[in-house]
Amino acid sequence: MNHVDNYGKFYKLLKLLPGADKETLVRQFTNERTEHLRQMTQTEYELMCKEMERVRARLSASWTQKS
Repeated sequence: MNHVDNYGKFYKLLKLLPGADKETLVRQFTNERTEHLRQMTQTEYELMCKEMERVRARLSASWTQKS
């Protein structure tokens, strides 16, 4: 099982998502197995980051349309 060693991408995205919290996201993408990034598989981590990017893009589009 591959694990991630650098969580910079996650924390960068987390700062951009108002109301999001680390533990909830990690639990969601590990099916409640853990709330620790270091215990996620590489696949779980990559899926979570992709979803965070998708949500961020939707928020950005929404904010742009309101301006």
